[in-house]
Amino acid sequence: MNTIFVRSPFFITIDEASQIGSKVELFIWNNPNTIPTDPTYTLIKSIASATQTETVYNISNYCREFIKYIYPFNEEYDPKPENDNNYCNLTVKRYSSIGGTYTLLDTTDYIALDGYTDYLNGYNQMSTADVVPLFNSNIILNLQENQLIYVNALFNVGSYTWSTSLNDYDFDVLDSPKIIKLPLYYDVSNNVNEILWGVNSTKVYLNEICEPKYTPVVCSFINRVGGWSFINFFKAQTNSIEVKGSEYNHFSESINYNIYEGQIKTFNLNGTQKVKLNTGWVAENYSELIQDLLLSEIVLLDNKPTTLITKSTNLKTSLQDKNINYEMEFKYSYNLINNSI
Repeated sequence: MNTIFVRSPFFITIDEASQIGSKVELFIWNNPNTIPTDPTYTLIKSIASATQTETVYNISNYCREFIKYIYPFNEEYDPKPENDNNYCNLTVKRYSSIGGTYTLLDTTDYIALDGYTDYLNGYNQMSTADVVPLFNSNIILNLQENQLIYVNALFNVGSYTWSTSLNDYDFDVLDSPKIIKLPLYYDVSNNVNEILWGVNSTKVYLNEICEPKYTPVVCSFINRVGGWSFINFFKAQTNSIEVKGSEYNHFSESINYNIYEGQIKTFNLNGTQKVKLNTGWVAENYSELIQDLLLSEIVLLDNKPTTLITKSTNLKTSLQDKNINYEMEFKYSYNLINNSI
């Protein structure tokens, strides 16, 4: 299974001897649909010169048009498929033009995720694994008591087991690769949930926190590999409102004006709400979750759309900061007065 992350460029290269140009056909679709009969996009290039015959196509943005996140929601006690629009299927056909005739070179299938790759690891990074965990397995996640959230993983066609403190769930992925929601469970005797396939496994470590004073806020966002992640903000929150409008001076109806009417009026008045949240004490490697949050394009607070106002923060360490807490500021991405048209 070829998995690519299309927030970073992914290049298709064609460089055949004696070619005068090339063509790439992209077939893009979402499950449960099947591969389209005609190409979704056809990209054509001529060579730069007789000595520069390589042609290169960046296909990432074409895939991103087919990925649309809705919202994270799960009340199931066993693994379920994620929304089909959270990823897309891609088939790439490469052609070389020699003597004015296009010849098919090869056909390659991909799964496109709305994640990004690390600059230091070079170009065209992808995974060929049968299971791609869409979470950071090194981080111990802080849960509320009896909270039901999940992690995502992309599975190739096959049979798998999701092992939790509640039960072991066997499930099959049929027909085509899918992103699956894997619910997280915690009890005092077992804080590990685990994906099992063949002799391989990936674990998720949990920590349950009782917060007696504040009402925790759940932040859900799309992480660096294109899956839903969750951060609980357990501690103090500060809510504020920002109101904007336009002012103008108006003329009175007569020289004997109404003193209660005033000279200055405001129109197009509307407001937005902001909130500052604190994580409470977290482990040092939570810095990776915070980085994912800062770079995410999709952020929700208790399933309400938000924009992250905080654009920078120190990535804290236990050596320098002792107890680590992150304070982040958000703005809800809608007006308080509904003026949507």
